[in-house]
Amino acid sequence: MAAGTPRIGPGGLFGRIIVLATVIVACLVARAVAHAPALLVVAVAALVAATAAIAQVAAVLLRDDDGGDEAAREQTAPRAASLARGRRTGAAVAGVAVAAVALAIVLPHGDARATATTPATAATADRAVRDFLGDAVLQNDSYDACQYLTQAAQARITRLAGEGQSCRDALAATRPSFAGIASEQELRELPLHTTLSGGTAIVRATPRAGTATTFVLRPATAAETAAFRAPACAWRLGTGATAVLGGSAAS
Repeated sequence: MAAGTPRIGPGGLFGRIIVLATVIVACLVARAVAHAPALLVVAVAALVAATAAIAQVAAVLLRDDDGGDEAAREQTAPRAASLARGRRTGAAVAGVAVAAVALAIVLPHGDARATATTPATAATADRAVRDFLGDAVLQNDSYDACQYLTQAAQARITRLAGEGQSCRDALAATRPSFAGIASEQELRELPLHTTLSGGTAIVRATPRAGTATTFVLRPATAAETAAFRAPACAWRLGTGATAVLGGSAAS
């Protein structure tokens, strides 16, 4: 190492790794709560940096173990103890990194799995409406948006689109919109009031701009949940979905 160049010891490197691991976990948790895909990119970048830092720590430890002069060899026992502590700390930090990788795999999908296994409640009905609007309005994903609808609701959209059209064709042929919503934050802030009645969920959306819309949902059937690319959702929208088609009345 050149003279005058500051040397970062294993302790300093461990500290950096711990900070990076904390950033990873925080980003993943925030992404799961806020549904912000950009945070996953930050977490992956931090994970790469943490992995590089772990490799650097290993290189430092190995160099210190193999190198040294006569004076260093006279302190073999203290050095060995220090190296052992360093390796234990390194193993602990590596464990944190592994946990972060596991969170990166589990958290993006855990919420969907929870929705699939949770009973049909008011909270999951709210989530179904927001997810439908997110796919239809924000993502312009006609395939996934139609998967949130009952067959009757899909047929209703088809009739509005015209002869020979499918639900996906109808949504793909236009630019679905709802109350001027243009971002994930605006969608999350959309006021919803949900009541459960006789096995159905009635979700009333009252946006600040535009008219209120009532969505009526029923529990998803076994066939609907088993369909290809079916959303992990306990509900399907029966009425109200036509509101995204240029102000068509929900019926």
